[in-house]
Amino acid sequence: MSRFLPLVLDQDQGRGYRTYAGISTDNIPCEATFSNFRSRIGENLYNEIFHVLVDIFHQLEMITFKILTHDGTLYLSEA
Repeated sequence: MSRFLPLVLDQDQGRGYRTYAGISTDNIPCEATFSNFRSRIGENLYNEIFHVLVDIFHQLEMITFKILTHDGTLYLSEA
């Protein structure tokens, strides 16, 4: 979340995320919001929701899973 939330805050890059999530730039949750939410609903349900969201982003082609990076080195993740 610490790396994702600044992207959501970015006026241009975060526009798609904000639009699909239904949030405006003046009402973006902070890391504590996600931590409290995870504590309240439990780790398993939180992870299940997270994976559903990742699938939605993949279907909308906002993420592709075509590359994998580790320490700044790019590797193809699917052939």
